[in-house]
Amino acid sequence: MTYASDNREALQSEINSQLSVANAEVEAALVVLKADLDRLNGRVPGIFKDYCVLGDDREKCTGLSEVELSNDQGIVIEYLTGGFVHVTPPSDIGHIAPECGGSDDAAVEDCMQAGFKLAESESIFDKHLCLEVHFKDTTEMHFAKPFFTNKTVVLCANVKETGALIDFNMIDDDMDEADTAHTFMNEKLETAWRCFNPAQDLNNGGQNFGYDSDGGKVAPIIDGVLNNCIKVKQESLNDAL
Repeated sequence: MTYASDNREALQSEINSQLSVANAEVEAALVVLKADLDRLNGRVPGIFKDYCVLGDDREKCTGLSEVELSNDQGIVIEYLTGGFVHVTPPSDIGHIAPECGGSDDAAVEDCMQAGFKLAESESIFDKHLCLEVHFKDTTEMHFAKPFFTNKTVVLCANVKETGALIDFNMIDDDMDEADTAHTFMNEKLETAWRCFNPAQDLNNGGQNFGYDSDGGKVAPIIDGVLNNCIKVKQESLNDAL
């Protein structure tokens, strides 16, 4: 076996490990969102989780052991955030999670856990249950790979019965427009969540997550829901309509 071959195998092993860890983080978040949907229907408060980056002086990072910090910095995801996407403010459409304890705008804003940075600017995601996943760049981790550097994908939940995206309007407090089918998704994550992986949108700079600048797939098959983003790519979100 040649030295070059050894290097290629080591690189591939590193990529496989990075994507496996990232997939586990994504799947754990999706499990929480599904559990909240089962429990709260349209009143899902949402989730937000971010990860330590190089030079991170936040207390959550400086308080870690050297090994813990290295592991967190080695996770290729910068942040993930999920819940119902609201292009319009949640209070305008009656989205009040029980944990909020009130109905005024301030109480809603304080309660909501989701911290969408890009999805709420795209009408295609409005009122759908989604997870936004943003990956680190070369300033945030050592040896970030070009196929995930500064890329964002969005996974949205499908209605089990029809495959349509779960719609907040179907399960909120307005019974004039209701469909209980929108509270049910497939148990298997790979079929329950649709991935949006555009080259031109979500600040992806013309390159899809998992692909090179020429559009060729470079990421390996991922054993899990994140593989949905590798299997399907779009030039723009309009192509996903």
